[in-house]
Amino acid sequence: MKMLRVLVYDDEESVGKGFVARLRRLKSVGARLDVADALTNERFRESLAILDERRMAAREGKTLAPTDLDLDDMDVFVVDYDLMKALDSGSGIVGERIAYLARCYSKCGLIVGVNQFGANAFDLTLRGHPESYADLNVGGDELANPNLWGGRKAGLHAWHWPHLPEFAVSFEKRVANARRAMDEPILSTLGFPQEAVAALTRRATQFLVGSLEKEVTQVTFREFADTSGNCLHSKDRTLGDDLLARVAAARVTKWLERLVLPGQDVLVDAPHLVSRFPSLLTRSKSVSDWRTVAAKDRIVGLRKAKIERARFRRNHWLSRPAWFWPLLCSDESIAEVRDPWNSERPDWVFCEDTSTFRARSQCREFVIDSDSVHSRRFAQGDLQGVAYRPMVRFAL
Repeated sequence: MKMLRVLVYDDEESVGKGFVARLRRLKSVGARLDVADALTNERFRESLAILDERRMAAREGKTLAPTDLDLDDMDVFVVDYDLMKALDSGSGIVGERIAYLARCYSKCGLIVGVNQFGANAFDLTLRGHPESYADLNVGGDELANPNLWGGRKAGLHAWHWPHLPEFAVSFEKRVANARRAMDEPILSTLGFPQEAVAALTRRATQFLVGSLEKEVTQVTFREFADTSGNCLHSKDRTLGDDLLARVAAARVTKWLERLVLPGQDVLVDAPHLVSRFPSLLTRSKSVSDWRTVAAKDRIVGLRKAKIERARFRRNHWLSRPAWFWPLLCSDESIAEVRDPWNSERPDWVFCEDTSTFRARSQCREFVIDSDSVHSRRFAQGDLQGVAYRPMVRFAL
């Protein structure tokens, strides 16, 4: 795997240096990290001025000469949310504003927001924060968790986390795809069959359509990024199609990851698929056989030929392999569809907080924030130091 260039910024410079030190100590996580020294407040102010200059130039239709900016060369940009000390004026700059400017006016790769929603929290809604311009939001305690960077260790390993190194590499593929298809409909480019389009929730559909007066199947990458209202702010423009493609790629990915995949009723990933259709496992005698399918970077432990026709083939657009559920739930070549009343159900369930299967009696059931009929999920629910939010989801 390529060397990933990582840049960190926290207005409390000692905290930023601490993040850098912890990331540099990560080993055997599936990537080589080139973690730059944390941005100083002075260097950050210079970078912010350049981003603002680019923004104003784009609004006025001007062309700018290239200006050196650290962000333009980074595969991953980590930015804290609370930046009260960022400017001498104490204007209360927050990381969300920086994430927006970095996404729209720089060539940086993935943007990771830190501490906007807690230092070590697990989101029981599984909805995430599609409104955030960070590609991923984590807590400060989670940032250097090896499981976020491709590891497989005990403890918190949120299933909704991507394999971050793989996701950073595939981001450039998504950008290239969006750039080639700027004036093509998003859903057809992604290969959504009509059955999957029909299964999209109102919330998912509204995010793509936004303020556009069009059917969701007609919305193009350019329209979504430029005028939907869920990408660029109303008065903003980017400095050309190359940056616009980066905006489109990032926001479409956020849509897929946070508004489509969590419901597991339009796209379904391997652990949730075998939980419904155990016959698709190549081996199912023990819980260890089930645990093999919980891989985000490859397909293992499945009878792939039986479900190949339903596979989501634009795999670089998602953080894990997935299949179109509407094409599978009526496929009578699958034993559980053909004879649902005689299907055997295992005594173990998939834990969203540890990315593994455990005995049902050792888990806590909760309800995610989704209109999906598959909204009931499980978590180990007792990880030390992890804040499960909102706790009421365990009681629904």
